[in-house]
Amino acid sequence: MEKIIDANKTETGVRVIFLSGLQPVAEYFSIETLKWMDIHPLDLLEHPGRYAINTSERKLVPLLVPPEE
Repeated sequence: MEKIIDANKTETGVRVIFLSGLQPVAEYFSIETLKWMDIHPLDLLEHPGRYAINTSERKLVPLLVPPEE
């Protein structure tokens, strides 16, 4: 699982960026796909560091975040 380092709004979804080794990699997720994964698109855009990507399943998952963040 790789931690998301950035997220950008696209016309029809969200592009997330994560590191694979030392290389940044981008993956696109449609709004419908994010909703299916129970990921709120606006929260992902505002707090990308709270999420990780399971690259083998191509699925985003929320991380446990300390309450003070």
